Amino acid sequence: MINLVRFLMVTSQFLWTSIAISQELIFKNAQDELYGQFLAPFENQTSKATLIFVHGDGPMDHEAQGYYPFIWNQLRQEGFAIFSWDKPGIGKSSGNWLNQSMRDRQNEVQAAIATLKQHKLNANGKIGVIGFSQAGWIIPPILARNNQIDFAIGIGFATSWIEQGQYYTRTKYRLNHEQTEADLALKRLDSQIQFLNSAPSYDAYLKFETGDPMSQDRFNFVLKNFKSDSLRYYANISQPMLVLWGDSDLNVDGQSELHKIANTLPQNSNIRLDFIPNAGHAMLNSKVFDTQKFTLWQWLTLMWQEEDALAPEFMPRVIGWLNNQVKQRKSTD
Repeated sequence: MINLVRFLMVTSQFLWTSIAISQELIFKNAQDELYGQFLAPFENQTSKATLIFVHGDGPMDHEAQGYYPFIWNQLRQEGFAIFSWDKPGIGKSSGNWLNQSMRDRQNEVQAAIATLKQHKLNANGKIGVIGFSQAGWIIPPILARNNQIDFAIGIGFATSWIEQGQYYTRTKYRLNHEQTEADLALKRLDSQIQFLNSAPSYDAYLKFETGDPMSQDRFNFVLKNFKSDSLRYYANISQPMLVLWGDSDLNVDGQSELHKIANTLPQNSNIRLDFIPNAGHAMLNSKVFDTQKFTLWQWLTLMWQEEDALAPEFMPRVIGWLNNQVKQRKSTD
């Protein structure tokens, strides 16, 4: 009973502290009104930098359905502020995220940066971005043309949308030991890509598709974005950037991506490419989270394990790299 009371007291204190140092920020990108949360560092620390979180695919709210806080808590304890928002049409945000091109999403990040500056919440002026998966087609182009961002971290990035889809398909059938089905699925994927190159209507797509068709919104989203390829931008990035892949990623071919990016970088590049052991696509412990799609059971496991669900080396690597960037910038200011 005493332990329960103590737990409730600590939890209440933690929640009160979190609420007291968070601020709602609403900003616009084109016609969308986006609901975001700015979270200051814990324990009244002076912020080392504000880290903008950029979502991957899917209908993400600002907390990524509870995943982000396990990362945020450690970053805020270390003295970093956080800014994240609900995707268009999710949570309190208006619009529809499936109407967005990758350029729309890039503009959204730039609007978030402008909002931070307008509200003067980024006390020391340093801004970093941390992006997941699909953000691989958002962050590199921004960095290549935007000097308002001081440093960036990419997690599970792919360069080619099409090649990532091919790898995902091969891996899906390999996991089920279905090589014949994999060959057929890859042929279907190639024919779908050729079909999409003709910019078809949704009605034409429904006649073409023999399996489970995408919704019209998803079809339009894919049609806008399936040619995305961010490889050419990396050579023009001057800011420090850390790109991480899990060594057990079932969604993105990290080995291939590392070699492709490394071969485009100039000798004096500030981009570091690396792997996290025992980590999957979302940097969760691959010994527990070993599937391509996140299931309800895995989400419940994540909520139960909390920070322990992350691959052990992930957060120490991220925090160490971020602190090093802050230290280096202080020495040059």
